[in-house]
Amino acid sequence: MYVTLSTSDVAHRLAEDSYSGFSLSGGYALADHLDECGDFDGVEFDGVALRCEWSEYGCAVEAADDLGLDYDDEDEDEQDEQAFGALTAAGATVLRFAGGVVVSSF
Repeated sequence: MYVTLSTSDVAHRLAEDSYSGFSLSGGYALADHLDECGDFDGVEFDGVALRCEWSEYGCAVEAADDLGLDYDDEDEDEQDEQAFGALTAAGATVLRFAGGVVVSSF
């Protein structure tokens, strides 16, 4: 039996997965992105693969620091933008949402 999942279903599954570290808002950000990319068409939901490929952080600075990326952190007003740039330059996809960022593996 196959069930078609909505973006809401995917977001809730990610948020309910105690190993994923996703909030509901982060889950929605990722689910919306995957839906826009067409990555839901005819595929099985694999929460393990998603949590291995994507991580949620409170901000781009937190993600860049965790991943050991260098960025110009002298101007506090520009830190997040600099960190965002470092993440994308390293090849990560960065999804911003009201509670932080979701970052792809690179």
